[in-house]
Amino acid sequence: MKPVYFLSLFCLLLLGSVSCSHKCHNNYSVHGDYLVIGDVGGFAMLPVYPFYLISNGELRKDTAVSSTNFPSDISGFHFNTLLPASKYETVKNLPSSIPAELLNHNNETIGLIYPDMGHTVVWASINGVTYKWYFEGDQSNSSAAVQQFVTSLRAVFN
Repeated sequence: MKPVYFLSLFCLLLLGSVSCSHKCHNNYSVHGDYLVIGDVGGFAMLPVYPFYLISNGELRKDTAVSSTNFPSDISGFHFNTLLPASKYETVKNLPSSIPAELLNHNNETIGLIYPDMGHTVVWASINGVTYKWYFEGDQSNSSAAVQQFVTSLRAVFN
């Protein structure tokens, strides 16, 4: 009876450690300037998009945090997957293309709100100052520079 008990206990511990390896993620430490991008909200938020980090010459994806239940600041992200350099090349200019006018609109929703469309949330650190914007799906009332920036953000999801 004892061998069966110990075998059962061993199997439970093994299953627990394998299960944890899918749920327990080490956070990637973000240093310096960065840009974090994710699509969130909307009534038909399918597919569920991951969040992306552009920082230190890399593009990283967070496969542990869902766009339906995301943290309120970047310390809650994991950015556990390093993407190929070729993918980084397609988005590397996004941090430097942030329109200056957005720096005066920190923590604001930009664009016309249509709840069923959802929005793109962006965190940026520029020279140590943290910014956060919510870009709605309809940017028709935004400046041309903001419209171009929001359109450019789509490249990270392709």
